[in-house]
Amino acid sequence: MKDVINFCCLNERDILTALKMKKVNLYVIAVYLFGSFVLSSCKTEVRNDFELIGNISETLDGEEIFLFDTHKGRDVQKSIIKAGQFRFYGELEGIRKFYIHDATFRSFKTLWLGNDCLEMDVTNHDFQNAKVSGSQSQKEGEIWERSLKKIIVQLDSLRSIDNNNNSELDSSDLKIKEKIKNKEQELTQMKFNFISLNSEFRIASYLLFSERDIFGIEKTKALYNSFKHSSKTNYWGEKLDLYLNRSIRLSIGDTVPEINLPNIHGKMISTKSLLGNYFLLEFWETGCKSCSEENKVLRDAFGRFKDKGFQIYGVNLGHEKSNWQEVLTRDTVNWITVSDLQGLNGDISLKYSIEYLPTNYLINPDGVIITKDIYKEELISTLNGIYQ
Repeated sequence: MKDVINFCCLNERDILTALKMKKVNLYVIAVYLFGSFVLSSCKTEVRNDFELIGNISETLDGEEIFLFDTHKGRDVQKSIIKAGQFRFYGELEGIRKFYIHDATFRSFKTLWLGNDCLEMDVTNHDFQNAKVSGSQSQKEGEIWERSLKKIIVQLDSLRSIDNNNNSELDSSDLKIKEKIKNKEQELTQMKFNFISLNSEFRIASYLLFSERDIFGIEKTKALYNSFKHSSKTNYWGEKLDLYLNRSIRLSIGDTVPEINLPNIHGKMISTKSLLGNYFLLEFWETGCKSCSEENKVLRDAFGRFKDKGFQIYGVNLGHEKSNWQEVLTRDTVNWITVSDLQGLNGDISLKYSIEYLPTNYLINPDGVIITKDIYKEELISTLNGIYQ
């Protein structure tokens, strides 16, 4: 069973449920930012791409506040409340969506962070209704959320009714499912219309990139082409350009373009170095369960045929080097693995139009694809035929 990729942002309800149940990888980078001084405001020069100063009740001093990255699917920073304040800062490529939340995740708020210095006033430990100032991206993000809130509530209510109905399907069940389908289509159209009418927003290219799989290539391209130059050339605009205009879909008989990426030790390894032998080009990711299961097959295949020249070139589409190293050790991976650590929205994933994981291609000594999506016993059988 392949793991289908939910690009750019994880499903919000799944994120919240996973966090509350503590089922996500909370690889927290602690950011202890308060010494003997107290932050007063966000009027000082921003040292990095974003800075967030939060004001909250001093009765909460010593508690931890977290910043959850929706792209990486985990907390990336934490801050300790001191003298009624907390602070986050860091470098970002393009506008990104985060959640700021307390330790229990009972109280949280969506943040749209870019190259801004933001201030947040939190009353009664209520992040959801906290006021945020100093960021145009945040203002635009809140407009986007308000415009969709009513229909999302309606859709969630219909889904809840559908999920709680354990009986066999009857006419009423079918009506609920039809209502859900119609409401999902309505939501998609509302999103499309919003981006179309607000293409000048700073977050427009981010929103379009996030929704591209739902809109489809033709509608995404139509919106992208309507953007101003600044929206086409910012971080997410360039990602859209790669996805729409410069990506490739490899097929049997194609010659694979060179990939040249660093391994876990930083050494650059190119697919060109493997020409002259059969090799498997495997796109995978450290958090992908199906990929870990397939690693057992790859370990067997590599052990059997490496002395005959067979190689594996695994491209890790994850974010974290530590997770990468952990999986290499856990799964006893001794073949070539490389990564740019840009994740599923990185240039490699977009250029090669990766839609599910694992994705693989069996390459002949001339660099030509002879088959694709070859797994388990089929891979072993094919290699047996090649090397018999």
